[in-house]
Amino acid sequence: MKKLITVFTLILAITFSAQAQEVKTISLEQTKGEFTQKEVTLSEGSYVFNISNNQAGTDVGRSSL
Repeated sequence: MKKLITVFTLILAITFSAQAQEVKTISLEQTKGEFTQKEVTLSEGSYVFNISNNQAGTDVGRSSL
């Protein structure tokens, strides 16, 4: 019974530590024809990208197929 409780506790600890990973936000600005930031170096992790269009056309990045 003690082994079962120990294993269950270990599984819960791993689950909670995996869910506690921080999500980082990367903000990029796009002007007409290009991004203002030319290079982004990121480490392993979870990211959310916020892209702001500064006088860029509405069709930028869309495929014309």
